[in-house]
Amino acid sequence: MKAKLTGFWVAMIAAGTLSAQTTVTFEGSANGATSFTSGASTFNLTSSATSFYVRVQNGLGYSSSNTFIHADDSYGQTGSIIKTSGTFNINSFWFFVTGNASQTPGATSGGAGSVTFRGKLGGATQFTVIKTSGFATNFNSPGNGFALINFATDNNATKQIDRLEIELSANFDYFAIDNFIFSLPVLPVVLTQFTARLENERQVALQWQTSSEQQNQKFIIYRSGEDRQFIKLTTVAGNGTSPTGRHYSAVDRSPLSGNNYYKLAQVDRDGKEVDLEESVVNFSFFGTQASAHPNPVKDKVTIRFSKGKYHQLTLTSLDGRRILQQQLTANQESMEVDLGRFSKGTYLVQLSGVEEQEVIKLLRQ
Repeated sequence: MKAKLTGFWVAMIAAGTLSAQTTVTFEGSANGATSFTSGASTFNLTSSATSFYVRVQNGLGYSSSNTFIHADDSYGQTGSIIKTSGTFNINSFWFFVTGNASQTPGATSGGAGSVTFRGKLGGATQFTVIKTSGFATNFNSPGNGFALINFATDNNATKQIDRLEIELSANFDYFAIDNFIFSLPVLPVVLTQFTARLENERQVALQWQTSSEQQNQKFIIYRSGEDRQFIKLTTVAGNGTSPTGRHYSAVDRSPLSGNNYYKLAQVDRDGKEVDLEESVVNFSFFGTQASAHPNPVKDKVTIRFSKGKYHQLTLTSLDGRRILQQQLTANQESMEVDLGRFSKGTYLVQLSGVEEQEVIKLLRQ
């Protein structure tokens, strides 16, 4: 008869590569752990009531193995298996549930019981599976009180999640899991390099390299200044599906003065966007020759610059929309700009000359 267990740890033997199924048997794990790791994937165990952890108990696991994960002694509790980073697909596992003091497989403390499984992503429920039958009712081999829960038969194995919740009905107070099988989603793009560097002292050259691509529709380059408010800079078409690496490039011809942060994102054929990597470069147009006072500004701001150095002043919003463009005279060394009629936010003043240009960021309060 299976004794009710306290204290437990997660150990596992995991194998497999990206997108292949990985089986976690927990054998060899230390008793009492509240997390487990398979390759680069780490999962945390939490419970709404008692602890959810690994248990080492000789012969009490699936197929009389020695180690499994479990939570006990609280009717109607909810346990969660949470991936600490990224997503996963749950395929199946062997599940033991009971509600009586003798730990009889499938027994309840009253009427028929149920277990609800919820797959969540970012807190939003992706699927719900409610089991009211199919639980083991004896300790026969190989289950040893465990029954197989196969999510593939419920058409949920293809849904990516970052959390699996297990909620017991009010007449179940114990559950255990063994041979936990999951898989990782296939990455649409495997990125090997993303760089941003100054080029000709006037622009930023962006380059990136992939080693493989799956249904890759396009890349998007985003840029921000120190405020870290990214706006779309440009898009570059992808190459669909390619087993070999591809090289890509783009150019930012009007970088901001100071640090420019570039974020590379990828969009697949289904429209799903994934952030890949960031790069930063500091850009200065031959030093800072211009100034803006006051800045931040409520209405009018005075832009000062070297006489005869620039022939045009352009005011744009942060998303690139041109608001004002003014020609400058050879003797001009300042210009007043009225932002009072515009919305609060960040604006860019670009001063353009024959060989030089400069960008000033304004904050309208």
